[in-house]
Amino acid sequence: MQLFNLTTSVDSRHSAEQLCTMLEAEGEKLSHGRSNSVRFRYSYAHHRLTVECISDHAAIPARTVKGLKSRTAEWMTEHVLRDKEPALLRKLLGKYYSLHKHEDIPAIVSMAVQILDGLSEYEVHMKGRERRVAELYSAFLEGLVNVGAVDVDGWLSFRMPAYVDELKDALDLAVDEYMLDKQYEEFIGLLKYFVQFQDIRIPLIHLKHVEGMEFELLDDQMHPLGPLPYDDGITIKMADLELQMEDAVVSSLISLSPARIMIHTSEPGLRMIATIQEIFGDRAQLCSD
Repeated sequence: MQLFNLTTSVDSRHSAEQLCTMLEAEGEKLSHGRSNSVRFRYSYAHHRLTVECISDHAAIPARTVKGLKSRTAEWMTEHVLRDKEPALLRKLLGKYYSLHKHEDIPAIVSMAVQILDGLSEYEVHMKGRERRVAELYSAFLEGLVNVGAVDVDGWLSFRMPAYVDELKDALDLAVDEYMLDKQYEEFIGLLKYFVQFQDIRIPLIHLKHVEGMEFELLDDQMHPLGPLPYDDGITIKMADLELQMEDAVVSSLISLSPARIMIHTSEPGLRMIATIQEIFGDRAQLCSD
């Protein structure tokens, strides 16, 4: 008697065999050790795995069938999140962003998964992994219980459009964030190059972190520096990319071109401080006071 069947794409025969071994172990566990109560037949061809769950006993307990379908839905959910979701993101990336270089793809996909899992600043995706687990599990369990057959790839493509749309939304955010990061890195690299060839104008500046994003520039006697002449400034802007809250301080430091910058802060991990250290290198030092 057939209990259910499922079909999914896999990357290799070895992966197919691993999946079937896991399912067989679950079937044995839920059969409470009774031989031949539940078993699986599978076929593999062209990276497609088909699994048929069968029982040699017509009177198999309903709770065993229910438990097996529930555990199979859990496995299918894990399979999608672990194996299929990155592949789907890569496919969407190739479809909608075909100009991206091959070496960019892993970083963008990784960033999209972080957004989906709620591991970023995008609040719309907070607790995203838990929600996707519940959504996928419910859909697969419904298919196993009501239909008795699930094609995982077809289910995702045709029965779960909201899930695919969520992947696309996360990918859009990831691409935007990745491109901004790339531009930022290139921009910081140009500033660093510029600073290397500047003439030193003053020996020392103390940069005091007041709070939040507020900083003070002090001279070597710890006195506040006066305003810079208007023609000594440098506009830190490139291709619509600005350092925003950082630009005034960084611009002033570049204009003053100190031999050393002593940074006084209780929050050395701030991005602002990391930016200054990246631009000025060994000339920028953290002070432990």
